[in-house]
Amino acid sequence: MALQANTAGVSGYGRPVMEPVRHPWAESRATVAVPGASLLVVGVGPDGARPLLVAHGGPGEAHDVLRPHFDRLASARRQVVYWDQRGGGASALDEGAPFGAWSDHVADLEAVRRHLAAERVDVLGFSWGALLALLHALDHPERVGRLVLVSPPALASAGPPPAGGSRPPGG
Repeated sequence: MALQANTAGVSGYGRPVMEPVRHPWAESRATVAVPGASLLVVGVGPDGARPLLVAHGGPGEAHDVLRPHFDRLASARRQVVYWDQRGGGASALDEGAPFGAWSDHVADLEAVRRHLAAERVDVLGFSWGALLALLHALDHPERVGRLVLVSPPALASAGPPPAGGSRPPGG
């Protein structure tokens, strides 16, 4: 028996995505303005529940490829919150704005936390998002309850640090 991908939905990169999980909660959507971009923020689960911020891979990817998998973590006590990172998915850059350095992406993650009015959040990062989650936790340890890194990139720097940040990803 051959397995077939579910083509009911397709990500922005042409990859099949799974059917969304059916929840008793309405999906919430908001836009968070940050310097140089407007970020799409999507929540699954009850408002006021403990937030789990999910940082997708990329850069340039979108949150939708993670939804079928991580929506399942939403519960009466847990709200799963995604955002499209600047320049990816539905988070458009302002006209003439640069894509931004990793430090801008980390600041965006903090802006999403502030938007939720949550003192502390749990953060799950996938691939590039795992690097952002780790750097955010290092910069704001008092704001992170739990940290989950899924398939993180190598954290050793092989060259000079990237421009625009105070700490290189491996330094």
